[in-house]
Amino acid sequence: MSRNMAASAIAVATIATAISTGAQAIELRAVDCWRPTNIITKVWIDKFVTPSEKATGGVIKINHVGGSEVSPPTKSYRAVQRGQFDLLHCEA
Repeated sequence: MSRNMAASAIAVATIATAISTGAQAIELRAVDCWRPTNIITKVWIDKFVTPSEKATGGVIKINHVGGSEVSPPTKSYRAVQRGQFDLLHCEA
């Protein structure tokens, strides 16, 4: 299993557990590797972040804190490993 698939599986399992147990709202901090004006960032927010929040009924809140201005792409992966952010939307 690739690292991306493993991370996706863990995220799905976490979300499913939170929803099924009726947990209180969980806020995830997310960053990406592009500038806020980049179309990739806009599409990610419109096609992933917003629908994810709606699908979970507000149990999961994804706070997009920014892109390359928050964490340089070369350092973002390590920032996620350290727990500085919960989600990273970036090229492999």
